[in-house]
Amino acid sequence: MKIVVLERNSVGPDIPLDYSELGEVTYYENTVTVDEVRERTKDADVVVANKAPINEASLKDSPNVKMVTLFATGYDNIDLEYCNKRGIWAENIVDYSTSAVSQHSFAMALYLLEKLPHYDQYVKGGTYENQSRFSNFDVPFYELDGKTWGIIGMGNIGRQVAKVAEAFGCKVIFYSVTGKSKVTDYEQVDFDTLLKESDILSLHCPLSDLTENLIDYEALKKMKKSSILINVARGKVVNNTDLAKALNEGEIAAAGLDVLEKEPIEKTNPLDDIKDSGKLIITPHLAWATVEARLRCIEEVRKNIAAFAKGEPRNVVNKVTEDSAAFFRK
Repeated sequence: MKIVVLERNSVGPDIPLDYSELGEVTYYENTVTVDEVRERTKDADVVVANKAPINEASLKDSPNVKMVTLFATGYDNIDLEYCNKRGIWAENIVDYSTSAVSQHSFAMALYLLEKLPHYDQYVKGGTYENQSRFSNFDVPFYELDGKTWGIIGMGNIGRQVAKVAEAFGCKVIFYSVTGKSKVTDYEQVDFDTLLKESDILSLHCPLSDLTENLIDYEALKKMKKSSILINVARGKVVNNTDLAKALNEGEIAAAGLDVLEKEPIEKTNPLDDIKDSGKLIITPHLAWATVEARLRCIEEVRKNIAAFAKGEPRNVVNKVTEDSAAFFRK
């Protein structure tokens, strides 16, 4: 079995990665373009990717590809209809980064809620050492206890965030984009109610036609002026231009982003002009990437490939028929 790992460094060069027991493996540090995917997968049976484009243009010259698996949960970079037509199994991995992403959500929320950038600079800039009193709290900061934490996306991560928010004393409410959520542990509300009542609003939903630009200027205007937005989902769920406008106009107090419409950030992104870290913190799409999560990520992909070799679907996100499974078991 010929395995091509297109984005080896997406899980970090500091983490060992060796799939040689599964077949003949070729590793590429990074793969970005359609042409690169096309050239590198020509002889592959299995493709391991992360964000590289997986579609007809990139795989049309790769007749042997029967399975694509991602170092990721989100699979919006895969053309599922094309994979269905070709009989290619498309697989993701799940629940490997739940603890990491939920932890990062609270790290950003607390950083903004407690005005930590201001107080860190207050000490490091020398002001604190020159005052006579023992304490300083010139910029008001607040507790999570008693606040309302709103959530969009009640999957594994959303439910973990809800659990931790409750432990901090928050009331948790959530909005189901599809209206099909079966979660009953927390109050489900409509979109307008979520926006109006949330003191902290965190996003944990996949990118889809329903969620792209879900948080636009009109939505942000409905939020409390004291509210904080946290996006650890997908960048295009939040309209970056509208968010910059809302922050500059004081429509919301602050935002913490781990994802952006275009990554890496471009100079043309108006959020790049906001340098006040008390108003906006942006991290470089790392919420998922604790050492522990990356080790789990690698092992989950290993399990996907091993199961595929036995003709056993695992984490398949497209249509897999019994006929195709039987074909791979031959």
